[in-house]
Amino acid sequence: MDFRFDQKDYDISLTEDGEGKVDIELVQSSDELLMQRLFVRFKTFPRDLFWNLNYGIDYISDVFGMNRPKSSVDALIRLEIAKEPMVDKIIDFESAIISYNYSCKFSVKLKAESTITMFHILTNESGITLTNESGLA
Repeated sequence: MDFRFDQKDYDISLTEDGEGKVDIELVQSSDELLMQRLFVRFKTFPRDLFWNLNYGIDYISDVFGMNRPKSSVDALIRLEIAKEPMVDKIIDFESAIISYNYSCKFSVKLKAESTITMFHILTNESGITLTNESGLA
């Protein structure tokens, strides 16, 4: 289990019980945990974490730029997904660039379970959003 991270507020989620006590909300399922871990991986720039300087994506050098082929961005995203320890393998991967917005849809098989989970990534001027097949962010 891990703390639930809110993608919109960029903060941990808190929950309140009936007595007015506040507690840290926890992630319950492995697909939500994987979604959260991938979101943090995609939002982290290399050298941001002093304990793992290679963790994350260098968007300035590797993603943004004139005439950057979509295939190189796809390869970078696939590589980051495959680096996640919870991922056994990538089952399916589709991507598109529409009006300068990159989006991709991918399915992965988790190592600890036999389930296959689908995720959607959308990047635009507002940032990156990662959702699961249920639309939960």
